[in-house]
Amino acid sequence: MINVVSFSGGRTSAYLVWTMEKKRVAGEEVHYLFMDTGAEHPNTYQFIRDVVNNWGIDLTCVRVQVNPELGKGNGYEVITLDEIGPNLKPWIDTTRKYGTPYFGGAFCTRTMKIEVCERYCKDHFAECESWLGMRIDEQTRIWGSKIFPLLRRLGFENMQMRGLYIELREMEAPEMITLLENRYLLDTATASRIADRVVKVKKSRQRFMAEISDYEKQDVLTFWKNQPFDLNLEEHLGNCVFCIKKGVNKVALALRDEPEMAEQFKKVILSEDVRVVGRRQQENKIMYRDSLSLEAIEQMYASYSRDEIAATIKGNKAYEAGSCSESCEAFIVDSAQLDLFPMEAA
Repeated sequence: MINVVSFSGGRTSAYLVWTMEKKRVAGEEVHYLFMDTGAEHPNTYQFIRDVVNNWGIDLTCVRVQVNPELGKGNGYEVITLDEIGPNLKPWIDTTRKYGTPYFGGAFCTRTMKIEVCERYCKDHFAECESWLGMRIDEQTRIWGSKIFPLLRRLGFENMQMRGLYIELREMEAPEMITLLENRYLLDTATASRIADRVVKVKKSRQRFMAEISDYEKQDVLTFWKNQPFDLNLEEHLGNCVFCIKKGVNKVALALRDEPEMAEQFKKVILSEDVRVVGRRQQENKIMYRDSLSLEAIEQMYASYSRDEIAATIKGNKAYEAGSCSESCEAFIVDSAQLDLFPMEAA
């Protein structure tokens, strides 16, 4: 089986690259793929180049090519490592065709990452599995926002969830249900819900770092402390800098830390070229949680100092595992991606 690693540009994703390199050296076929949205922080792009140059990996970089005609699929282009970087054209083209995305409607992820990954893999591999950098302490992202709390109520801790997932994915659905009924005394309906999640992920041919590594977030951070290079970036600036999935206070801090990037981003979403559709939140540029626009967030925190905004993030534990500080993946089981981005405690 061909292994395709979706490298997002984050620390955990890069650690997955390190882990998969061992498989490649051992003889397995491994390919590394980066979907460039053009809206990442410059330091993210530098980190990606550092990974390639220090570890000598062969990284394929791709970027969406938006077909402006509604009802027509989009394409992609393969770009060089030198060409990745801040470039809002993909974002501009996406808003012109679809309007602005909003919290709960992250079609930007599907347009610029998921579909690009799907099309590239379909064009280049007869059959493959895609690997995502999700750790043991990110079981919510693996099991989904509906099954994860169910397993928690049943008494499963992270390591137990990992073991259960690994065991179940080697079975067919009827075997999964039987095991869950007999070993954990679950009723058939509950066992079927758990099995259905595993079946869906298997069908999508997605694999998780948690299957082959017992690293949690702190382990990953420790790993990078011992490397000659690292991602020089605070977590609130990770992923697309003004990502709609981020908590409001993170967006406010990003606005404060990157004013020039903020002006460029606002210019795009306030442009008359943005498509207006029949959804109020798009017409009024209301993109973020709590029905807020970017300008409203900026005004809300106008009287706060930079340190005061940062303190609200740390106080709400919004940098912990499972928060939207985690990478935005090219994941195709749940089209809305909400299973990958649970609500923060904000």
